[in-house]
Amino acid sequence: MELKRRALNLTRKEIASLAPKIYALAEKGDKFALELYRSEAREIALLSNGVIDNKEGEKVLICGGFLKNKPLLLKMCEEEMAKISKAKLVYDENFTPSLAALVAVLKENNIEVTDEMFYKFINGKGE
Repeated sequence: MELKRRALNLTRKEIASLAPKIYALAEKGDKFALELYRSEAREIALLSNGVIDNKEGEKVLICGGFLKNKPLLLKMCEEEMAKISKAKLVYDENFTPSLAALVAVLKENNIEVTDEMFYKFINGKGE
């Protein structure tokens, strides 16, 4: 009962501070922690799949600090996406919502954004 009361009284900040600990448990194979991250991976895949044409070779760029330095989560996201789509998830820590908006504006104005242009936007190297 005491544990339940304490859990219900956690603030958002306190809950968020548990994320690195839960990820570390997942990396060690903890069944509950793995299922939490698998569930998150499914959600990311479903959301990603909802915004694409689901064609072979299609790429869905994902971003966010939540994914940074979490290779296990990224692998899970890729696996979940492969179950429902022909498209591939691509994560680059330099990709931001601002960059997504830039690319969308260019495409909306019939300006083709090549891979070379895109990577130049991301890292300034065009690689």
